[in-house]
Amino acid sequence: MKETAIASFSTTTLNDATPEDIDRKIEQSGLLDELIRKLQAMATGSFAVNMATGVVSRANEQNKSSIVSSLKQAFRIDVTNLLNNNVVRKTLELAIVENVNLIESIKTDFISELGDVLRQAITEGKRHTDLIALIRDRGNVSESRARLIARDQTAKINSQLTQERHVSLGIELYIWGGVGDERERDSHNAMNGKLCRYDDPTVYSDDGGKTWKKRKSIGGIEKHPGEDYQCRCVAIPYVLIEE
Repeated sequence: MKETAIASFSTTTLNDATPEDIDRKIEQSGLLDELIRKLQAMATGSFAVNMATGVVSRANEQNKSSIVSSLKQAFRIDVTNLLNNNVVRKTLELAIVENVNLIESIKTDFISELGDVLRQAITEGKRHTDLIALIRDRGNVSESRARLIARDQTAKINSQLTQERHVSLGIELYIWGGVGDERERDSHNAMNGKLCRYDDPTVYSDDGGKTWKKRKSIGGIEKHPGEDYQCRCVAIPYVLIEE
């Protein structure tokens, strides 16, 4: 999409003209309006579905592999044959729909922001070479935003799949596993190493599940790992042994 926009301001006709002619042609020919219409008409439906399906599918496979590995390490059991997609099918389908909508929103935002930036630049008398630079810059911003959204959505999908698969296996508790670096938020760091419950994200235990306290009392986040924006924390499975 970015390259389509750049091409609209780099045509042979424009390149053969003087700078003054180029600026006049951009203003008089309605080139900007034509570009916006062209971008709006670009079909992204099948592309968005394919991309969203790929993101969700990869997240699902990574999640299954992670759960198998963590349970082998913690309890020396292999649950590979127990992790089919039936338990999480609705979550996978919903994740694809949500990601399609996010991809479409990136397109809509890019066109809207690009139109505003270019109209302002033309009003200020910017030359076509400046416009191309603005298009490239705006395109890079959109691409960066898309990458952030992809990482965030992958973490959220992983969090949902982990919870559903753990609970389906009878695992209702987990240890909050934080990253522990300078990027980790205080509310996440407060939960690091704490025992948590899937059925109540507002509490934690520091005595092996004998008593449960409110997370607010230690400034802890009231969400499961991976649910918060750009969260890198994980849920480590825990089984309470009754004495």
